[in-house]
Amino acid sequence: MSPSAESLNCLVVDDDPSVCEFLSAAIQKMGWITHCASSRLTARGAVVDIRPDLVLLDLGLGSTDAIEVMSDLTDMRFAGGIVLISGRGHDVLDQVARVGKKMGLQLRSPLPKPFGLEQLRHALLGEEAAIGSRNRLTVRDALRNGQLELSYQPRIDLASRAIVSFEAIPKVRHPRIGLIDAQKLLTKVSRDDLWAIATFSVTSVLEDWLTISNVCNVPFALTMPACLLSGPEMVDFVRGRLPAANTWPGMTFLIPGDELLETVLASRESTLRLQLYGVDIGIDEFGLRPSSLAIPDTLICSEAVLATTIVNGAASEGVRAGLCKTALDRARACGARVIAKGLVHAEDISVVRILGAEIGQGPALSDSFAVAELMARLGQPVPS
Repeated sequence: MSPSAESLNCLVVDDDPSVCEFLSAAIQKMGWITHCASSRLTARGAVVDIRPDLVLLDLGLGSTDAIEVMSDLTDMRFAGGIVLISGRGHDVLDQVARVGKKMGLQLRSPLPKPFGLEQLRHALLGEEAAIGSRNRLTVRDALRNGQLELSYQPRIDLASRAIVSFEAIPKVRHPRIGLIDAQKLLTKVSRDDLWAIATFSVTSVLEDWLTISNVCNVPFALTMPACLLSGPEMVDFVRGRLPAANTWPGMTFLIPGDELLETVLASRESTLRLQLYGVDIGIDEFGLRPSSLAIPDTLICSEAVLATTIVNGAASEGVRAGLCKTALDRARACGARVIAKGLVHAEDISVVRILGAEIGQGPALSDSFAVAELMARLGQPVPS
C-alpha cells in the first residue's frame, strides 16, 4: 500500500535487523512511513530528523536499554506515542512502561513478543484514533468504494491444533491504516446499515466457501445483531442462498450476549426457522455480563463464545479464570460447544484447556486473514 500524503511516521528501535525488517514491512502495508534505529544514538538522531508520530521500542538494545532511550525522548520533549516490545513477559514490560509514564511520556499498551499482526494493527490504530475522526467512514461509503470485506480467523482444536471452523469478521480496508475491524471505523450505523453489513457477510461467506473448501471444508460463524432476527427477512434471505451441495459444512449466527434477552422475546420463531435450514445459533461475548449466562430453555444454542475480556489474562488473574470456569460450566450444561476467544498469550491457552475449553481463537493461535492470504497460509501448521 502506498502511503498517502498524510501518512504518519513510525520509528522502530530494535538492535535485531530481522525484527526491524519484519516490523517495517508490516507497518508499511498499513500505510505508515517507517524508519529503523538500532541503538540509542541512532534513535536520538532519527527523532530529530523525522519527528515520528509513534516509536516502537524494544526493551534491550545491546549496550543500552529502553529506559535510557526514554530518558532521551523526555529530554527532547517527544510528544508522540511509545509502544514497548519485548519477549521478557508482562511484568517487566508493565514496570518499564510505568517508568516511562512517570517521565511524562505517552506510553501505549505494550506488545509482548511474539505478537501477531492484529495486535500490531491495534497499536497503530490507537495512534490513528488520537489524531481525530477523519478516518471514519459510513457503511454506504465503505460498500460503494469496495472497502468492506471479510477476514477469516481460524478456530483451533486445542488438543490436535486442527482448524475446526472460521469466524468471518467484517473489516474495512482503509487507505491509511490498512485492514481494520469495521466496528472501529464505521460511524452512524443504523438498522439498515446493520442489515447491509450482515447480508454482505452472508453472501461473501457463501462465495468464499467455494474457494476455501478446496483446502479446508469446515463451518463458518459470523456475528448477527438480534434486531435483524425479529422478523422473517433474514430467514428468507438465507433460505434463498444456502448452497444445495451436500458438502456445505454449515454456518452459525453469533448473537451478542447482551442482546440475548431481546433475541428470546422477539426472535424465537426466526431462530427456530434458521435452524431448520441448517443455520445454528450461538452466543458471542458469553460470560461478559451475568445476563449473557442466562441461556433460556426456548433457545437452542449450539455454541458459546467466551468473552475476550475474561479469556485474555486468565493465566495471571484469578478473577478472570473464575469467570471463564463459570461460563464454561454454564455453556456445557446447555449442551453448547465452547470457544475460548481472545487468546493472546500462550499461558492463557494452557489455563483455558485446564478449565475445560476444547476450542480456541485469537492471535496466540492465528491472526485473521483476507481470503487470498488465508488460502496462501492454510497449508502451514498452526503454531504450538
